[in-house]
Amino acid sequence: MHQSAQSSIAPVLLTWPEVLKATRLSERMARRLIADGKFPAPLRIGERRVRFRAEDVQAWARSYPTAATGGGNAS
Repeated sequence: MHQSAQSSIAPVLLTWPEVLKATRLSERMARRLIADGKFPAPLRIGERRVRFRAEDVQAWARSYPTAATGGGNAS
């Protein structure tokens, strides 16, 4: 796909509930990870509205270590 074609497609944006369901994180943990720079920051789309880029959340999910992949702490 050409660069110009990619830039004309709007990104898929997720709400807080969609992000929490997809990642299985609590909102508190997600906010902590955002503050620590370990989770994609949301985009402010209004005074009280934020959305997350689906591609950023998916990239985070692929790279985040879990107990199932041997990267988490099982204790």
